[in-house]
Amino acid sequence: MRWLLFFLILFSFVNNLYGFNLEKENLLLNLEIENNFTNLFNFNFPLQGFFFSIDFNKTNFFLLGNAELRLKIKDWEISGFYQGEFLGKISESTREFIQRIIKKESFPIGKTYDLLLEIEGLEVIGGKVSKIYDFQNISLSITSKILYGRDLQRGKLFGNFMGLDEESYKFNLFLNYLYNRNYLYKRRDLVPGRGIGFSFDLDLSFNFLKNLLLKLSFKDFYGKIYWENMPFTIADATTEREYYDEYGNIVYRPLIKGYEGYENYLQNIPLKIKLLLEYWIYPFRLNLNLNYIKDLYFYHFKISYPLSSLKNFNFLTSSYYKYYMEINNEAGFILSGDKSGIYNILFYFYQVL
Repeated sequence: MRWLLFFLILFSFVNNLYGFNLEKENLLLNLEIENNFTNLFNFNFPLQGFFFSIDFNKTNFFLLGNAELRLKIKDWEISGFYQGEFLGKISESTREFIQRIIKKESFPIGKTYDLLLEIEGLEVIGGKVSKIYDFQNISLSITSKILYGRDLQRGKLFGNFMGLDEESYKFNLFLNYLYNRNYLYKRRDLVPGRGIGFSFDLDLSFNFLKNLLLKLSFKDFYGKIYWENMPFTIADATTEREYYDEYGNIVYRPLIKGYEGYENYLQNIPLKIKLLLEYWIYPFRLNLNLNYIKDLYFYHFKISYPLSSLKNFNFLTSSYYKYYMEINNEAGFILSGDKSGIYNILFYFYQVL
């Protein structure tokens, strides 16, 4: 996750959707990073990096990153890749609670905040092999992947908080956290675990009309990672520290208690579904991309314009695929959003070496 955060800051000048693509003949280098919780032009909250601010207006958030170096040999593709995906859920009450802390506002006296924060994600590197089957108007790609797990994040923090007066509070908090890197606190005896796994992808492309392309992708439609000796923490914190035992004696609970340990964990990699619809109306290319992962869905709408000369290209008789292959540079903009609305508008540039 630290690499994703590094690239997130590095590419944050173009906001939530970042892409980098270099291609030469049969060799492709690709880097993509996306999230829905940073805003380049929104500085309402004081929690800011050098180029971006954190937006806590989301109750569901994600951070996705992919990097790939791919070699194509006839109808085979061999790749080395990096994949990171982190999904989170935060309740409305927790979002308001965090906003008050960031803005250094006092808590309303007597109001109870029901807190809930969940995160689940992984960070892997590996290799994959793809076999491509081309038919008349349909293309099928089947991919097998070997995964080496670098990081696992799976945690849940929940409980309640209430302000008694301007300086006194009452709370009960519970934490169940499985990790390879602890982002909540520094654990002294931390020994990272490791993960080994596999996964499969399936891609279908349909080109029944000469200027229309439909593509359906099922990434990680079946995938598992076995994590060995993973650190975990189970803890709770409470201000209700005193009670009477069976003999009538006053007993004081510790403010924070819990335990740390190591365990093995079998993780099911979540399925990612992508529906892509592309249509060209000379000289523009229109692209609608719908994405789904677990309880999240988001979309991209792209309009692009070829910068290179296509004077010798016949748009009336040639297929969309030939049109696409003739493009070696283009520019445009991407409109991105999710179920809560539009969260980004991005200008992009593409160049084939």
